[in-house]
Amino acid sequence: MSKTLVEIDDAVLEEVRDLLGTTTKAATIREALLDVAKRGRRRRGINALKAGRFDFSEIIEGSGPKNHTSDSSSAADTV
Repeated sequence: MSKTLVEIDDAVLEEVRDLLGTTTKAATIREALLDVAKRGRRRRGINALKAGRFDFSEIIEGSGPKNHTSDSSSAADTV
C-alpha cells in the first residue's frame, strides 16, 4: 500500500462517506476505489459475455438430465 497526498473536495468526501457508511477518510477512499474497480470488472465481464467470449460448453454438457440406472424401486414404491 502506498501513501499519496491529494486534494479532495470535503463535501464530496462527506457525501461518499455517508453513502458507504465509512467512518474515516482513509476507509472512505479505499472503499470508493474498490467499488469503482469492482464496477469495472463487472462491466468488462458483461461486455465479454455480450461479445460471446465465454465458453459455456463444459457447463452445458454437465447440466442436462441425469441418466439413472433402471432400478425399479423408488422412495414412492416403498411407502
